[in-house]
Amino acid sequence: MRFKGLIAAVFLAMVAMQTAGALSMGVSPASASVKNVLAGGEAKQDYYINNPNSEEIGVQIAVSGDISEWLDVEQDNILIPAGKTAKVPVIIRAPAGTANGNYNGILKFNMKSFNPVTGAYKAQSGVITLLSLSVVDSEVMEYSIDSVNIINSEKPQDIVLEFRVQNTGNVPIMPASNVGVYDVSQKGLLLETGAEHGQILPYEGASIAARIPTGSLDVANYLAFISIYGNKGDAPALEKWLPLRVYGEGTFSIKGEITSSNINATAVGEPIYVRIAFRNTGDIAVPVRQVTELYYGERLEAVIEGEERVIQAGEEITLLEEVNPKNAGEYRVRTKVYYGNKETSSVSERITVGNSVDGSVAAYAAAIVVVILAVSFIFGRRS
Repeated sequence: MRFKGLIAAVFLAMVAMQTAGALSMGVSPASASVKNVLAGGEAKQDYYINNPNSEEIGVQIAVSGDISEWLDVEQDNILIPAGKTAKVPVIIRAPAGTANGNYNGILKFNMKSFNPVTGAYKAQSGVITLLSLSVVDSEVMEYSIDSVNIINSEKPQDIVLEFRVQNTGNVPIMPASNVGVYDVSQKGLLLETGAEHGQILPYEGASIAARIPTGSLDVANYLAFISIYGNKGDAPALEKWLPLRVYGEGTFSIKGEITSSNINATAVGEPIYVRIAFRNTGDIAVPVRQVTELYYGERLEAVIEGEERVIQAGEEITLLEEVNPKNAGEYRVRTKVYYGNKETSSVSERITVGNSVDGSVAAYAAAIVVVILAVSFIFGRRS
C-alpha cells in the first residue's frame, strides 16, 4: 500500500507540473533503482536537471518517504542558467543494521522563476522522481570495463592507454593495468609497464589513462598486450592485443603553413623582394627560417638562407629576403619555410628582370638632347 501511495503522489505531481506556468524543466532519470546498497555503507545516484527556457531558473530539492533520512543532497537549492543542465549527486547512506529488503523514497524538484519586479524567485512547478533501493548486509564486488583504446603519440611523449571502469558493486575498487610492448612478430618483449589508478567508490565510474613511455622505443609499429584489473590483486578482468605506433618527434605537435606570398619584378641592379607570411598551426613554438633559390633559365644562380626566428604556437610571422639578379631576362624564384623538423611546399614564381639605365649611357643621351636643342635654336634664329 505504501508503494501505491508513492505512485499516486507522483501522478498528482505530474498533473500539477503540466498545469503550472509556461516555464518547464526536465529531470533525468524519471525514476531510479539502486541495487545492493550495503547497510552501513555508502552509494550514490546522480540526477540531471535541464533548463530548456530562455531565462534562468531556480530549483529546490526536497526528499521524503522511507529513506528520506538516508539521503544527502549535495546541492539542494541551485540556479541553472538558460539552456544549461546541472548535475545533482545524491548520496545514499543506509544505516548499519538495516534489514535486507527494498526501500523507497521520493525526490521533488521544485522549479522557481525570477521575478524582476520583486527581485525574488516565484514557485512555478515541480517534478517528482521515485528512488528505489535494495539493501543487503554483504559486500558485492562488481565492475565493468569498456572503451579500451590506445592513443598513439610521437617521441618523446608517452603513448596513452585509455579505458573506463564502472563500479557496479557496493564496495570501493582499485583498478590497475599492465602493458607489454612487443615487436610485430609477438616474439620479443621490448617494454613492460604497470600502474594503479586510484579508488573508485560504489556506483561511480572513472575514465582512466595509463601512460606508456616511448623513450626506449624506435619509430615503428608494435603490438601491445593489455591487461586490465578491475580491482588490484584480482585476476585480469580484460586481456587483449592492440596495435601500437610510435611516431617521430613533431609528427603531430609541429604544424605550419604559408598563408600568403609576394615576389616583385625589378630591374638589374635592384633587389627582388621575396615576402612570405607563415603561420604556426601546431602546438609548440618552433624555429623558422626562409630559404630562397634564384634560377636564370634552368641554372641555379643563388641560394639565400634567412635568419632563424622563433614563432609561438598560433602566431603568424612575415619573412623577407632580398635576391639580386645579375642579368636582364626571365628568372624563376622558389622559396620555402623550414620550421622545426619540417618544411613547407615551395612557392614558385617566374618574373622578368628589365635592363638598368647605365650612368654613361644616360650622360651620352643627355648630350645628344642638348645638341639637338642647340641646332634647333640656331636654325630658328636664321629663319
